[in-house]
Amino acid sequence: MSLPMSGSVLFESDYIHEFNFRFTKNYGLELDIPKDFIGIDKGLVLYTDETRGPIGQRKIWFQFKGIQSGRKTSDKNDTTDFINAVNISIEHINYWNSFGEPVYLVVYSEKDREFYYIDCEKIQYESTKEQVNIKISKENIINEVFFVNQRELTPSIRTDIATYKGRALAINSDPLRSSISKLNESVYIRLITRLLQCHNFIESEKSICSSGEVRSGVLLDSLETPIYWTISYGFSDSIFRDNGEFDNTSGKLRIYIVPNVDTFDFEELQNSQGDQKSILFYNDEETDSLFGSLRNINILPISNHSLTYNLILSPLLFNEFKNEVKWSNLNPLISAS
Repeated sequence: MSLPMSGSVLFESDYIHEFNFRFTKNYGLELDIPKDFIGIDKGLVLYTDETRGPIGQRKIWFQFKGIQSGRKTSDKNDTTDFINAVNISIEHINYWNSFGEPVYLVVYSEKDREFYYIDCEKIQYESTKEQVNIKISKENIINEVFFVNQRELTPSIRTDIATYKGRALAINSDPLRSSISKLNESVYIRLITRLLQCHNFIESEKSICSSGEVRSGVLLDSLETPIYWTISYGFSDSIFRDNGEFDNTSGKLRIYIVPNVDTFDFEELQNSQGDQKSILFYNDEETDSLFGSLRNINILPISNHSLTYNLILSPLLFNEFKNEVKWSNLNPLISAS
């Protein structure tokens, strides 16, 4: 679709129309922009799949800019490798960073006839200025892949901080009845490493076991993990649901990290003896057979379901990995209020 040359106001109208034509109608429903929103042009609540039927919980917001071709500054601001968002207000950047839902600064290149974006959380700027130019890599292009990835990320709800038993949650979802999908193997190892650091794990030894890792040391802060099959999902005659049983693990530990259960040789595992306990993190959903076989050799298995509990209850940790985590199951919180 070719855009006509026009003044700045018509140019903006033209590229917003192009965005709607190429993306809005295919990937989500447009949201009304409340009066208190600062520097936001468009919001979408995304469809859950390509059928454009079911509506999900994922909302994303956009602020648009454009670079016209043939202007004096066009070549400087719209190069082969990057495009500049020019004269962006620091007030707007601060507002986007505290917004609570993802905001993307998007610049349209008339030369390329493409939209390029940056996650506003990743904008770096000099706080002493009132306005700045933001350089955006042309590797970050708005296309089908962008929207498919977006709808598989965390659902976002602009609301007061959700809590579970008085503890702040990273997202407004049930930490016991939600689960992340299998992760990229390197992401999984990084996530487990950070989780252990958050619980003050003092590592004394590290080795390889089959296709996974083994770490020995002392866990100073207790790691709380739910036992999935003891958790109730349905309701009986009241709102009461059994939240199940928990394991609390600390002290001297041998920790197995299994990023790929298909290539891991479980026969290599050692039976835990003495005062050293063992836990095994595995990058997969719960399985009864694995749970039983590991329990028989005194190893506590921790699946992605149990890992999700700790992730949702750790907002800072969650924030580090929110763009790398996808979800197999999300359930809303049930409140008595």
